[in-house]
Amino acid sequence: MSIAEKMVGKKKLWRAVVSSYDAYGKRHQKVSAWFDRKTDAQEAEATLKANQAKEKMAKTFGEVCAEWIEYTKKDNVAKTYHDKYHMLNTYMAAIKDMRMDKIRPATLQKLFTEPGFMALGTSRKNRVRGIINSTFKYAMKIYDYPNNPCDAIDSYKRTEEEKMRKKVIYTPEQFRKMIDQISQGHWEISNVLTMLYLTGMRLNECLSLTFSDLIGLQQVHVWRQYVDGDFHVLKTEGSERVIALPKHAQEIMQYQLDYYKELPDFDETWFIFGGPKKLPDNTVRNVANKAQRDAKLPHSRLHDLRHAHASVLLENLKGEGDILKVSKRLGHSSVATTMNIYAHILDKSEAEVVDVLDNLF
Repeated sequence: MSIAEKMVGKKKLWRAVVSSYDAYGKRHQKVSAWFDRKTDAQEAEATLKANQAKEKMAKTFGEVCAEWIEYTKKDNVAKTYHDKYHMLNTYMAAIKDMRMDKIRPATLQKLFTEPGFMALGTSRKNRVRGIINSTFKYAMKIYDYPNNPCDAIDSYKRTEEEKMRKKVIYTPEQFRKMIDQISQGHWEISNVLTMLYLTGMRLNECLSLTFSDLIGLQQVHVWRQYVDGDFHVLKTEGSERVIALPKHAQEIMQYQLDYYKELPDFDETWFIFGGPKKLPDNTVRNVANKAQRDAKLPHSRLHDLRHAHASVLLENLKGEGDILKVSKRLGHSSVATTMNIYAHILDKSEAEVVDVLDNLF
């Protein structure tokens, strides 16, 4: 912010120059007219500063939140990026069009008592609160916003019911019972579920595999995920991994390959499950849920098949060092994550890990 001057003939003129920088480091300037007196330029500078402050305060929560989402886009996978917008438009709709300077702690307290918000689980509630908190922190940094009303709102704690809610881990016998209920018309989904149980992959990791990700039939390279019509990197660097396949999983890969190779225009870029078009996540979930009901089994989330895979290994391996192998197989960011979730296992070779899984079928 400064007063600029210039000479026009023998006459000196002054004007105000007020600069600011946006979140991306781009400089923006506003200037006044030229004045004969420096004091007039100084008064214009004060007016420009006041107007600039008013403009900052006049921004709506939705505008600033969208700026923050775009600013942090490079750090997010596509799913997280789109989920932020979904939460803004869904759970923060009541404050989306409010001016930032009009939002108080009481405003947020009211927002957090709405039925739609109250119905969310604790982690999702904290996710919404976290986005609001980050939006105000962004505003304080970029727009010199004076305070953060989220500071007066505590994070949510898990309810006793949520604490008691446990993962439903199917034994190999229960898993086979579920698979037996799936009709022949859904043979490919049966193969997907079996792969989840035998590899510990996350659902979208499995459905995003293409035939080019196969290493022979013995291994599969998990390194990306297909979201919103395009491939994206996995959430963490540790998620990229090569998974050794037990015999039954190799048979599934061979079956999928043989099936799709017979179709016109087959290409290795086709999805292993779905061919030219990725199988929808919800289709897999719906078939699995029906099979569980038909088998009269307790409901188990598809992500619990990942936990079941780890549990089978933990119960059968005896060596101390193999916790690292299991951690890598699951794509955990660190061994500590595996330890926290599953506890301790003993040391066996990667070949013996596959042998354990071979004995399931």
